[in-house]
Amino acid sequence: MEAGRPGPAPPAGATTPRAIRNVLANWTGYAVGVLVNFFLSPLIVHHLGASAYGVWTLLVTLTAYLGLLDLGIRSAVTRYVARSESQGDHETGPQVASTALAIFTRWPASRWSRRPCSG
Repeated sequence: MEAGRPGPAPPAGATTPRAIRNVLANWTGYAVGVLVNFFLSPLIVHHLGASAYGVWTLLVTLTAYLGLLDLGIRSAVTRYVARSESQGDHETGPQVASTALAIFTRWPASRWSRRPCSG
């Protein structure tokens, strides 16, 4: 087996205690997030007021939707930078990070520059 390569996958029907623990941890994190938001929302409305709370909710929602545009680039950068660093290749990591930065900065700029001017 090559260095850095995972071993064989477990059989398709096998569930490991680690997988079950990970699923329960994900569900617990989701439940805690729901409970925090449930109890935090009235406090925020009280302190901000209804209209400012609406703006705050809109901004949080837009931020969440923008997170969907990531398309897995952040996790890919993390994976390939970690892999190159673990193999002693200190040149590939910055190249991968620079490429991701170029994608995140040039793609929106190119979409914006193609919009027709209304005037």
